[in-house]
Amino acid sequence: MIVLKKRYAKILILTLSFILIASSASSAIPINPPGVERLDYLDVVLDIIDRYYVEEVDSEVLVEGAFRGVFEELDPYSSYFSADEYKRYTENTGGAFGGVGITVTKDDESDYIKVVSPIEGTPGDEAGIQPGDLIIAVNGNTLKGVSLEEAVNIMRGEPGTKLRLSISRVGLVEPLELDLVREIIEVNPVNYEIRDDGIAYLRLKSFNANSAKDFEEALKSITAQQAVQGLVIDLRNNPGGRLEQVIDIVDMFVEVGSPIVQIDYRAYEDKTISAEEEPIVDLPVTVLINEGSASASEILAGALQDNEVATIVGTNSYGKGTVQSVIDLQDDAGMKITIAQYLTADGHPVNEVGIHPDVEVQQPGASGENPNTFAPMSEDKTYSFGETGLNVYGAQQRLNYLGYTVEKNGLFNEETQTQLYQFEADYDLNKESVLSKSLIQYLDAAAGLGDEDIEVKDIQLEKAVEVLLGTE
Repeated sequence: MIVLKKRYAKILILTLSFILIASSASSAIPINPPGVERLDYLDVVLDIIDRYYVEEVDSEVLVEGAFRGVFEELDPYSSYFSADEYKRYTENTGGAFGGVGITVTKDDESDYIKVVSPIEGTPGDEAGIQPGDLIIAVNGNTLKGVSLEEAVNIMRGEPGTKLRLSISRVGLVEPLELDLVREIIEVNPVNYEIRDDGIAYLRLKSFNANSAKDFEEALKSITAQQAVQGLVIDLRNNPGGRLEQVIDIVDMFVEVGSPIVQIDYRAYEDKTISAEEEPIVDLPVTVLINEGSASASEILAGALQDNEVATIVGTNSYGKGTVQSVIDLQDDAGMKITIAQYLTADGHPVNEVGIHPDVEVQQPGASGENPNTFAPMSEDKTYSFGETGLNVYGAQQRLNYLGYTVEKNGLFNEETQTQLYQFEADYDLNKESVLSKSLIQYLDAAAGLGDEDIEVKDIQLEKAVEVLLGTE
């Protein structure tokens, strides 16, 4: 969610009054509602239920149900909060809470809860939850039809308590059953390192109240070192956050007056937010994104791409291009409503489109396939160019899983050989022109299927570094 404040948006203040229908008993008689305007239907329906329904129903519950129904007809990011829900919501946005560390949204197609991204270093991340996973049940209770806010409340709880998530993932026949323990989720938004090759790697995990400050401190430390030749900004699985933070970060890279983001309102005048400060970075930059990069991450990637400040590497981003405002209602209730959509600096839409990378690179496992279902490479044979066999097919499956694009046809053709050469180069293996037993063992190990000691490469990061060093 992006929160508007300071110079970036007008303050939205609404006071809403709700009229509740009083209860009264009545005998069963034919019901003939009087002619009413459409907006009076709610009063009429509630009064009929109150008078004639077979059991007594709390009118407060019915009214809240009606409010929720209204928001269900809007987008997944607009919500109504009861007093208790609003209290929990405002507490949970304060920076620390007990949960499993995943950012989620409502998936309209399946009516389940969809993972936008796991938060790095949290129980959800360590359990292997991936962007695009569907959470279909919690502790055996289905989430089908459950609202986004209710699902979030179900998954949050006291630190140290356990829960089981049932996960549906593309490529898997059966759901994954993951047991997790809730923790206090505290996100330190920025960390960085200087690699031996002179490339600075800066990981930005979220856009919270400290992100711009921490980012600037990291940049100053990085640029103070003369050996640094380039900068990689990693936004993968960054679910977004505060608008003013991403604007301040973009302002560190682009010239004064350069557009950062366009905001398209319905109720207010559209606006373009532009840079106000001189850039503090004079380095070649690449930015890593994936399907878990959303919202503010997409503003940052889009602004640097449109202003030709950075090369974007990875896979298409999530596509969350709307702005929400949180509103206090009477009786301590609240609502969150989408009030605008944003476009990139050059006016390209983001919502349901995302940011397309300049250099597209799939990460291992991005296909969603389960390596345990791959064909076994158990044939006692070394394959040469032009031959066909099960080992070749299994190798092609593993190559695709690891991010190397090759047709899975069982034929050791030129495409397969080229990708095997690339795999050997990426993993510092001796170059072979055949599919040998040792190469099969390394492919298994890289896919998490073997015992061979091999470090799985971050192919997207290495490509981003290649772009900076001019070695691609």
